Amino acid sequence: MPKRTDSNQQAIMDALRACGCGCYDTHSVSHGFPDLIVALPSGKVIMVEVKSSVSAKYTPDETQFAQECPAIVYRIITPEQAVEVVRDA
Repeated sequence: MPKRTDSNQQAIMDALRACGCGCYDTHSVSHGFPDLIVALPSGKVIMVEVKSSVSAKYTPDETQFAQECPAIVYRIITPEQAVEVVRDA
């Protein structure tokens, strides 16, 4: 079964692109890989896990990926959070 995107993912991608970021949808990679790879205007690349609400849980694969990957995986729920991450990164 194909992995679905969260209902807020497109709005988050739009907000990131409006900030000058390259935003690449990777939600279908599976095995806990984050939903988005984001290239910031500074040249830095970040990973984003989109969640639909504060109470949304990580899957076991997402938890394992985050534990094993040395990079930070940002959990983003709103477009406003996305803009804040870009500003602070």
